[in-house]
Amino acid sequence: MTDDLTARVQALAVDPLDPPAGLDLTITWHIPVGTITRTVHSDTEHEINGARLRNGLFVSAEDIARETTTVTMVCPLCGAADGLAIVGRWGHPAQFSCGCGHQW
Repeated sequence: MTDDLTARVQALAVDPLDPPAGLDLTITWHIPVGTITRTVHSDTEHEINGARLRNGLFVSAEDIARETTTVTMVCPLCGAADGLAIVGRWGHPAQFSCGCGHQW
């Protein structure tokens, strides 16, 4: 009975990185994502706040907020920040694309 249960569980196990059965792997996917932002951590601001805390000084919420900033991704060729897309084929590295067609 245990072998039957193990076999059934293994049959259900699917690797999320495996392509779905029957997928045409030559298709280039173009997924519109609009604007892409990322959070950047400032090691310098973090070190300053850490030093202030170690020396018994007050660190405000504004000081802590300066440790991270949000950066908008832009096309390195035309500077477009909206209308971005992720382009690629299954199993290959993805690239970014802007509305002008530049890819990076």
